[in-house]
Amino acid sequence: MAGWWIIVFNHKTFSLVTVLGIIFFLLLAVPLRASGTLCAACQLQVGQQLTFERQGFNATMTITNGLAATSLTNIAVSIYFTDAQGNPISSTTNPNATGSTFFYEVANGQGTPNSIAGGQTATLGWLIIPSVGASNNNPNGTEYYVGATLTYTAAGQQQSVTVSPNYIFVQPQPQLTLDYFLPAQVYGLDPTTMTGAPIPFNLGVRVTNSGYGAATNLQINSGQPQITSNTQGLAVQFVLLGASVNDAPVQPTLLANFGTVGAQQSSVARWVMTSSLSGTFSFSATFTHADSLGGSVTSLLTGANTHLLVHDVLVDLPGRDTIRDFLAQDGSALNVYESQGTNSSVSDVSSSASLVSAGSTYQFQVPAINGFLYAKVTDPFNGQMNVQSAVRADGKQMNVNNTWFSKTFNTTTSQWNYYFDLFDDNNSSGLAYTITFGANPLPPVFGPLTDQILVAGQPFSLQVTATDPDGTTPVITSGPLPMGATLSASSGGKATLSWTPTSAQTGSFPVSFIAGEGSLSTTKAITLTVGTGTKLQNWKQKYFPGITDPNIIGDGANPAGDGLSNLLKYALNLDPTQQEANSGILIGTIQANGHTYLTLTYVAITDDPNLAYTVVGSNSPTGTSSPWMVQTQNITVSQTGVAANMQRFEVQDSQPIDTGSPRRFLELQVTNTGGN
Repeated sequence: MAGWWIIVFNHKTFSLVTVLGIIFFLLLAVPLRASGTLCAACQLQVGQQLTFERQGFNATMTITNGLAATSLTNIAVSIYFTDAQGNPISSTTNPNATGSTFFYEVANGQGTPNSIAGGQTATLGWLIIPSVGASNNNPNGTEYYVGATLTYTAAGQQQSVTVSPNYIFVQPQPQLTLDYFLPAQVYGLDPTTMTGAPIPFNLGVRVTNSGYGAATNLQINSGQPQITSNTQGLAVQFVLLGASVNDAPVQPTLLANFGTVGAQQSSVARWVMTSSLSGTFSFSATFTHADSLGGSVTSLLTGANTHLLVHDVLVDLPGRDTIRDFLAQDGSALNVYESQGTNSSVSDVSSSASLVSAGSTYQFQVPAINGFLYAKVTDPFNGQMNVQSAVRADGKQMNVNNTWFSKTFNTTTSQWNYYFDLFDDNNSSGLAYTITFGANPLPPVFGPLTDQILVAGQPFSLQVTATDPDGTTPVITSGPLPMGATLSASSGGKATLSWTPTSAQTGSFPVSFIAGEGSLSTTKAITLTVGTGTKLQNWKQKYFPGITDPNIIGDGANPAGDGLSNLLKYALNLDPTQQEANSGILIGTIQANGHTYLTLTYVAITDDPNLAYTVVGSNSPTGTSSPWMVQTQNITVSQTGVAANMQRFEVQDSQPIDTGSPRRFLELQVTNTGGN
């Protein structure tokens, strides 16, 4: 009998999937009649996927039956691993096993054949994945050998063949730890009056790679938060406002792309969110691994830890980076978790600290502390001031991230309590800080911006403006733009978005604009909707996708039942699915030539050449007893507060209401000259 056995190994890089489950237990404070508040437990789950590229091997074994007249039966193959010295190395096919150096499984469901006919060939394959310990923490990698034992029956005789092993080289592996940070208290509506507005808060994560290999193309992709338990049935909503990776702003989505996290390095991501209701958080994180890639055997994730965030700070010791760090509370301990992966304890000296007026400045006194310190004292200005400068007695200028104001809501008094906070390092002499306070600066304010309808193939332009209440000029930038779109900034807090979308770029495109001034910025997001029809057709498709019923999408249809037709709502940039009868058109009066006249004011889109606007007047609400007459006397009116690509118009009636007919009616008519 003749037989040949060949075993070949190919290096393979693939993405490892780790499923993370972060559970937030939120105690929501909601009003209970007039007597107090009710605490209700709400369980929120955020599902995440951690993916990154890692090393694996494809093993291929080819068996050729050289006996033309005899079949090989009862075929079985087992593979084995040794180190470079020939010592056996443990391996497993069980993803829940522990202590094994390698996990392997049959590749692509390709099992061992029961028999091979004479003269035929069979190919077997395995996927081999090393565990975190396979590289032995060797920054240069480790060599192993993989062999196989083949058994079969031929002509009634059982045979066994040992295939000479081939080598594989396991590169250094990443070893990841995740630390999550969330504030203990979040604020939405006032828990006693249900008034006010949500206050943004940060959800942060630090990825620390303590291994000797890089984690390439590492991403954390979060699903939408899901409420899994809500004992009171409360309507709570979480809104994502922004995101950053290593303090660089990224598209405000739940995907954080870290790129490559090198050996012995760390990266951080932050999401800025709001909660519609106030509440107190406690939370935990768990994780599982894809069994198909080795499960816990091959896991390179060593832990997912949770911490209560006090504030984002910056450790400014020599040799540190400029990426913000996390000051967190862990039970009774206070720690700072640095963006570079270092963890250090922090001394809370709040009980020994004081803030004393010293003329035009304040002196902040703290005890002598080696290492990091944190102090929190009552804010004498009740949140009405900001820190203009903070200087330690030795001349150190405090980083802006390390002095801040905080506040908590006292449910007993229904009042806010305000505090001044400071974080520092190596104040071993108990040096005082000179704090200069000033009026709170105000962030930039965008001019009105609304969602836009675009036509594929037609040039589109949108001017974006912003002002600063403090008198400085903001600079306007943007988040990622659709392919082909550009944003050109000009002087005076202005920028122009230009884009000619192609027919392949239909759909909705969210665009975020950022107006920045110093350390303050404001973000405004709109949606660009692109279609291949007219602007009106694309507008209908946006609000009524896939609907063809003319009673719903016709120009004269009124699906919201508020008396305003689709065409009129399109012209006034209103939502056809909502009742907006009191929006868009205003009837007023004006004094002219000693008489009182009615006026009709409306704000309409100006970038659709197919629309024609006409104001008509009559003594009759139906125009039957007195025909409608076109009114042509336009009044110059302010455009303040009018969104880009729209204009405010005001038309004066030709007949006074203090003489002649005591009743006058004005009506805005919109005509579509371009068809549907």
